[in-house]
Amino acid sequence: MMSNHARMGVAAVLTAAGLLGLSAPAHAANGLAADTGEVTGTVSNLSSARAQGKGYVLAKCPSTMPYIKGTSATTKTGNQEDLSYGHYDDFWQSIPDGSAQAAKVNFHNSQTYAEESKYGPVVVTVTLTLTCSNVKPAGLPRPQFKQSVYVNGHSYGNLQVTCPANYPTALEAIENHSYWFTSYGTTVSGSMGAATWYNNDELVFGMADLTVACGP
Repeated sequence: MMSNHARMGVAAVLTAAGLLGLSAPAHAANGLAADTGEVTGTVSNLSSARAQGKGYVLAKCPSTMPYIKGTSATTKTGNQEDLSYGHYDDFWQSIPDGSAQAAKVNFHNSQTYAEESKYGPVVVTVTLTLTCSNVKPAGLPRPQFKQSVYVNGHSYGNLQVTCPANYPTALEAIENHSYWFTSYGTTVSGSMGAATWYNNDELVFGMADLTVACGP
């Protein structure tokens, strides 16, 4: 029979080797979770620009959740053909004590007055959404820029999102689409991300979107 001293010695060796699993009591684990105390929420703002116009969107986290944990800017127009008129110019986020609290996106509408007169007006609307937290993150979040498109039955849809000039590197592209679509995947090259889909349903339109994360 192993003595108490011997059993303690074996336990110490197993613990040092990482082989002994020790579980904290439930109340201790719950206490740790409560101690983090993180509270998150979202705030959004939007702005629009007409032909040859410029605009910006500014959003700020509230004082109760002063740190930006994530940012997403979304462009919308009337239809897919009009999406080419929307352009992200630059992105800015404030840096109070090493982290961001406010963010701003500048954009413009490249439709000319001649095109507006011939084809009708295109309004480019950009929505900026911030995920805010009361816990300071380890680093600044990388901004995400998004477009969405309606795709008619038995039609192709494609999106191209170009990063703003001061965040010129496309790091990652993520697409979502209606479940009956065929997706041809995403590509990332230089400052641009792209995706293409086909709507297999003849009668029902669907929706797809592309989000590109950008870096300096």
